[in-house]
Amino acid sequence: MINLPNNLGYYLGQYIIVKTTGDDVFMLKILSKRKKLNGYDVRILTKNGKKANIDSFIYKDEIKMICVIPSEVQQGLDLHYKPLLIETIKDKNLPSEVHFGKRSDDE
Repeated sequence: MINLPNNLGYYLGQYIIVKTTGDDVFMLKILSKRKKLNGYDVRILTKNGKKANIDSFIYKDEIKMICVIPSEVQQGLDLHYKPLLIETIKDKNLPSEVHFGKRSDDE
């Protein structure tokens, strides 16, 4: 863990790990900052090592420590947590059968 100032504004749109004053550990994505409420809208992916997937709000004063996740790992998390748009593929006129292999000269 990296002990940083409790300003998550630097990490908007990124995945980070946060330890709170209540000793909970969250892996979350910062969605937006709310200045009037002195906190951040977040999507909590894990809470204390268990899946969560909850949209929530965290106050600046609740943040005890921040751990920055490397960008390569964040790209993998994006692929994992973003829903795939399978419906767009279903509407396409695709062949029902595909053959792999070497083409013969007779064809």
